[in-house]
Amino acid sequence: MLGVRVNQNLNDFWGVDLEYSVADQNLDFTNISPSIQHLSLTQYIHHVSYNVSYLPLPRTKRFRPYADVGVGTALFYISKPSKKDALDLGLKLRDSWEFIGNVGGGFKYLIQDQLAVTLDLKDRISRIPSYGIPPSAQVVGGQYQPGLALHGAMHNWQLNFGITYEWDEW
Repeated sequence: MLGVRVNQNLNDFWGVDLEYSVADQNLDFTNISPSIQHLSLTQYIHHVSYNVSYLPLPRTKRFRPYADVGVGTALFYISKPSKKDALDLGLKLRDSWEFIGNVGGGFKYLIQDQLAVTLDLKDRISRIPSYGIPPSAQVVGGQYQPGLALHGAMHNWQLNFGITYEWDEW
């Protein structure tokens, strides 16, 4: 996974950030139809989120834990060769968009003036993407078409390590 985050301190205890990340997470289908027992695909997940953070210690402290919550969107992108492989097996897939909610926390540690390291853990919660597969199996024109029951929520845990540079001193 690779990403970038832009933070803004609103005051000593509150901040906001805009974050983008992309992850290479392969997608595996098992027993999706009698003719497709296993299908492994290349998938990239793009996340964009806006988060609000609460930092209980003032900016004068070197160690600053924080908790954050946010909303955003995720694109579950299947590579073109993988879509072709699935289509060759009779499964037409498409990319899926889902809204996400984030909850997490971590800390910033100031190494020297204007330079800090950040470590945090987030849970990105979304619906399970459909990839264009109908919610139940059906027979169309004498051909069996698989279905994908979408129940529950998907939790995509993310561990971040970063280096933070602050452009303006206060």
